[in-house]
Amino acid sequence: MPEFPATLGELRRSEYLVRPIRAELRRNLIRKLSAGDELFPGILGYDDSVIPQIEN
Repeated sequence: MPEFPATLGELRRSEYLVRPIRAELRRNLIRKLSAGDELFPGILGYDDSVIPQIEN
């Protein structure tokens, strides 16, 4: 498990990259689609109705 910065100074000195929320969401979505993971496990029917429409 990676060590996380304990202070703001450590965070600023680290190689942490601030990404816009939209870019972070897109990156996470692409990673889950590539891995075949369930996108929204708590939403029933999402994988059967929304995902096929997105793929088409």
